Amino acid sequence: MKNVLKIFKENFSLWALGIFFVVDLFNPVFKKYDYGAEYPILLAFGVLLMALAVVEFRKAREQISWEKIFLLLFGLLIIFSFSFSQTKNLGFSEVLAFLSVIVLYLIYANQELIWKEKFLRIVKMSTVLAVIMGFVIYFMMAEVRMFGPFFNILRNGNVWPNAFALFLLMTWPILLLRSDYPKANFWRTVIIIFTIASLLLTFSRGAALVFGGQAVLLLIYYFRRINVKQFFVAGVVVVAAVGIFFATNYLRSFEHKVINVQERVTFGNDDSVTSKQERIDFWKAAIELSLEKPLLGWGPFSFRYAYNPIQKTFLANADHPHNIFLKIAVENGIPAMVCFLAFLLMIAVTVLRRFKNLDQKSKDFVFILGLAVVGGITHSMIDYNFNFFANLLLIFIYLIFIRSTVVKETEECRNYSTVIFALIVALISIWEVYFLFLSHFNNNQKALDHSLYPRDHFLAVAKDKLVAKNFQDAQANLDYFLTLNPLDAEAWYLKAQIDCGEEYILNNADDCAKDALQALKLNPMNDFKYYLEYFKQIFNGKVEVVDFSKYLKQTLKLLDTYADYVEMNVHFTAYTINVETAAELIDLLAEKSLSNPPLFDQNDLAKINDLQTKKIKMLRKMEELRAQKTF
Repeated sequence: MKNVLKIFKENFSLWALGIFFVVDLFNPVFKKYDYGAEYPILLAFGVLLMALAVVEFRKAREQISWEKIFLLLFGLLIIFSFSFSQTKNLGFSEVLAFLSVIVLYLIYANQELIWKEKFLRIVKMSTVLAVIMGFVIYFMMAEVRMFGPFFNILRNGNVWPNAFALFLLMTWPILLLRSDYPKANFWRTVIIIFTIASLLLTFSRGAALVFGGQAVLLLIYYFRRINVKQFFVAGVVVVAAVGIFFATNYLRSFEHKVINVQERVTFGNDDSVTSKQERIDFWKAAIELSLEKPLLGWGPFSFRYAYNPIQKTFLANADHPHNIFLKIAVENGIPAMVCFLAFLLMIAVTVLRRFKNLDQKSKDFVFILGLAVVGGITHSMIDYNFNFFANLLLIFIYLIFIRSTVVKETEECRNYSTVIFALIVALISIWEVYFLFLSHFNNNQKALDHSLYPRDHFLAVAKDKLVAKNFQDAQANLDYFLTLNPLDAEAWYLKAQIDCGEEYILNNADDCAKDALQALKLNPMNDFKYYLEYFKQIFNGKVEVVDFSKYLKQTLKLLDTYADYVEMNVHFTAYTINVETAAELIDLLAEKSLSNPPLFDQNDLAKINDLQTKKIKMLRKMEELRAQKTF
């Protein structure tokens, strides 16, 4: 019995983490935790942490180190940031994700782990399966970029090639670790070739640049040990990968559209509309916003809402500023960003100091894992995809393995603080599981009243109450929702419908004008319904005509741009209700331009006539694209 318990304890972490990682990576539904789809996975991991902490409770480990202090401070600042968040209805999933990997690091990083190589075999096998899946889907589906297992099968258009690119940047170096079986080297080379080809087929320019940097670092590290044969093999690998890339696109072109490589590299294709300038705008805005709230930021998962009012380009918004450090700064505060940087820096300093005392195999192991981490972090400075928990978990496991390899002077101790931390995360997860179960399986939406992650629950209730003409309850839900997220234009939009409505006995013309304008000011560059509501209230006499000309000219310009965006399906806009709203807005302006001619000048009338023609084309394109389902 004792032997059974010993084997269980020795292998529990390996199999628990391995199975969880594989399920998280390959399930086709629970993906991307920030908007909620992956939330059940996070809750499951939160509960699992308690078991992991108990199993590892008495393991010998190195005593407290500086990176743990900075990591704990980072976690504490995230909690404080959430407490004072401007988007408290949405941020908890991100809090739970980061707290979970922090606890995981505290459990394992400062002890010697005998199962590191075994876990990396799981990573290798997962990479092979992900690449196979990537090729199969790439030949079968219309999406022009390879996305591997990073998709949600229930939502059309929910595919994430950049997330797959990040995953491959963190896994292809692991394939370089030598197998215990010499005959496996040939197949290892074949796998590396197809993995690199997959990376190229994501058509991520940033990932290609990062891969080139990783290759240079690899060459520098192994330069003195590379012989002519190995150098030749490396060249063959690159040439073969490029060959497979072009061959795959050639074969795919018989059935589906293929991206023009030259246009992609030179930003000459449709993607230039969405990629070339947007990131610079995001970075500048993130710096501006982080300086506005430097201590605790705007709150976890707040960038989209904080950025909307100062957004520069139509539809050019994102859930994050495409930079991991700027994301932390703007959402959690500059001190949190400094602590996270210090955490990474202290690991690097500790590893560099102890590197010379390692044997060659351990040195190579640390370097390869470090290469994967550097690739992941570097890519996340131009695009952020750690909002997929499989990616976030993987990079923290790598950091754990690196730190574990350089551990020295361990002593047996009872890790009470980490167990308590894990227990808190587990209890919160169980709390959330209970209310999630009630809301989804017992159809008890009131359960979300007590959740730390209600998302748009109160907003949805308000909409239902509005439909039922229960204006008082709708108002109460909106008022509470606005205490959680005063930056949400949708809530102000619904509030305007109540305050402007004739049926509500407490309707208020002054509040009506403020609500409609507030919705428009909070989100002027993404949704036409706020313009539609504003103009409806103007034509109904509820809102003064003071700024009519300014907003009219802005609207006409956006509508003209939007017609081109639908044609190219920029940001998958053809799948959104925004198309129908734009058409309705064009019809409204066309109708009122005839009945209220003094409000419109000749240029306005000409543009409206032109938009009516574009509207027909836009609706046709929308129908065509929606007929082409990704799944």
